[in-house]
Amino acid sequence: RKVKKPVLILSSRTPNKASVRERIKELEENGAKVVLKETDISVESQVTELIRGVREEYGCINGIIHCAGVIRDNYIKKKSVEELGEVFAPKVRGVAYLDQASKEEALDFFILFSSGSGVLGNPGQADYAAANAYMDVYTEHRNELIAKEQRQGRTLTINWPLWKEGGMQVSKATEKLMQGKGLEVLDTIKGLHAFYQAWVSNCSQVVIVEGDALELRRQLLIQGEGNTGNEEQMHDKTEETEDVDNRMLENKVQKAT
Repeated sequence: RKVKKPVLILSSRTPNKASVRERIKELEENGAKVVLKETDISVESQVTELIRGVREEYGCINGIIHCAGVIRDNYIKKKSVEELGEVFAPKVRGVAYLDQASKEEALDFFILFSSGSGVLGNPGQADYAAANAYMDVYTEHRNELIAKEQRQGRTLTINWPLWKEGGMQVSKATEKLMQGKGLEVLDTIKGLHAFYQAWVSNCSQVVIVEGDALELRRQLLIQGEGNTGNEEQMHDKTEETEDVDNRMLENKVQKAT
């Protein structure tokens, strides 16, 4: 379903960034009305006021997309309590506060932008992986509330890879390391297509992966074998299971669906 002249409420702790204004201009040129609201979704009172204000001004809220996140990459033994809190806040408290504040709304959707790290983990991102895994589990919790008629609007969590033009970027060295594992950054056009596919899938959780499919399968097979066996054995196993490893990959990265 497509709508004409949608009203988009964008909330952020820093809504007046130049990059944000540029994107807003693009949206408005395509017919959307865009309203910026300065909000910290890890603060319950601000989230409650945001939802209340939007409802009073526009009459209803049709859907919510949560895409906030903070990274403080480092090995967990070197992280401070403050850094852990900064990473957890928008994902853990933010999702819970948004859901609670909107529980009476007749939503069409409640979509959470999670990360592939929540499923597969990532060195230096134990806290970020845990925060995203929380979002994935919360999706199941909220869909259970829908079944009990305590919420409205299908809940979907999408575990995204790194976006080429996204707000979170990595160094060239990290990108090269990703490529060595068969991973590639996701471009915007493919990302939008993946978003639509995720929605029509009717799954509660969808993992998006961009890269060399054969190498990704091999990497997951190695992990599944506990890193046992040599490279040649792993290569042979990948070839032998070519007809079934699609299902194996799906089971590996979409356990929660």
